[in-house]
Amino acid sequence: MSNINEIKSSWIKEGMDREAVKFAETLAKELVDLNDRGFTGRNAMTTSQVRNFFGEVRRIQMKGSNQNQSDFYMLQPKLAYAVARVGNRNAKINKFQEVTNQLLNFVDPKNVAEYDNLVSFLEAVVAYHKANNGK
Repeated sequence: MSNINEIKSSWIKEGMDREAVKFAETLAKELVDLNDRGFTGRNAMTTSQVRNFFGEVRRIQMKGSNQNQSDFYMLQPKLAYAVARVGNRNAKINKFQEVTNQLLNFVDPKNVAEYDNLVSFLEAVVAYHKANNGK
């Protein structure tokens, strides 16, 4: 189980390392929420939810994160809205929000390298989510 205390600012400040990739993999498996029979649980985070958020992060990157600081600062409210739409306190999107907010707090939006490191981390989560049969 991924623990918020395991998140390191170095993943954003310096870039991905083996530990960051392992954390992303563990997080993605939690988001899929497979039950004992290998079926996705009803609390799972959907591929659409993951991709929608990642798409917004990538859009900001393409426009230049240092030039779109207001869009960067809107990521946390947009994620909060997505969580509220689900309305389920047990939904895995809550865990995604907790981890993502922690990572966003490490990013200086004026620093393109830090933003790119955030994108890399989220890209790993998206990939592992899909690899673990995220629906």
